[in-house]
Amino acid sequence: RMVLSRSRARRRPTRSSSRSSRSERSAASCASARALGPPWETQTDALSPPSFSDLSSHEATFAKIVDQFGAQSEDVRRSAAFAAGNIAVGNSAAFLPTILDLIQSDDKKRYLALQALKEVIVHSTPDALASTSDTLWTPLFDNCEAQEEGTRNVAADCLGQLTVINPAKYLPQLQARLSSSSHHTRATVIAALRFTFTNDSTTYDELLAPLIVEFFKLMHDSDLGVRRLALSSLNSAAHNKPYLVRTHLDTLLPELYAQTEVDESLIRMVEMGPFKHKVDDGLDIRKTAYECMHTL
Repeated sequence: RMVLSRSRARRRPTRSSSRSSRSERSAASCASARALGPPWETQTDALSPPSFSDLSSHEATFAKIVDQFGAQSEDVRRSAAFAAGNIAVGNSAAFLPTILDLIQSDDKKRYLALQALKEVIVHSTPDALASTSDTLWTPLFDNCEAQEEGTRNVAADCLGQLTVINPAKYLPQLQARLSSSSHHTRATVIAALRFTFTNDSTTYDELLAPLIVEFFKLMHDSDLGVRRLALSSLNSAAHNKPYLVRTHLDTLLPELYAQTEVDESLIRMVEMGPFKHKVDDGLDIRKTAYECMHTL
């Protein structure tokens, strides 16, 4: 029995070896996905933008990469989203419908599909996006009602990217949603606007400048999350593009100062056993307001 048990012990893999093999498989899958995206062709001019290869003849490979959206390893899932998005850049007509279908129908893979779509938007040329931007805009706004904050943030990032590419078309659409009854929609609008301030392009500044005050009226929104995003966006604008807000300070500063006042209606008492603890839900608002004042 001792000899038999020893032989079985030799054959049985240890926990450390099984973990190592799983780690190696995850690393291999991650490396494979990364290797496939972005599929750039060799450039003769180092200053020219990368050209993406058309991999529509490898639909089976693309499908296998999308299947990795359900992998156990987070690194593999992220790498799969990165690869899928960059492959879709080479032929959006062939691959983009699959990504959009996941965004609209698969709750478990929606976040990763949005990450893949973000890669498509970031790496596609404006001409390439011109024909597909309308099909992207509506699904992205549909996801602003998602329960997961991460999903809403990625959707807002994508909307901001599209707005920078075609501000004449999409800034008015963001403006029209400022009065939405949904606080998630209003939060997505101001989050998308915040992204435009971090973009180096100045081609849309003339269109954005007259709308600044109207967007930042959300500093007085009834929802605390929207209010905090509006203050954070003003802080971003003051830091990255101060010339946009400088001419509107007479209007914006009184509204900003008002956010530094303590609102007694936001203070509540929480019982913790025999003790009572005071919680101020407006504290983060005041902190963000003071950060914005410091930047200004």
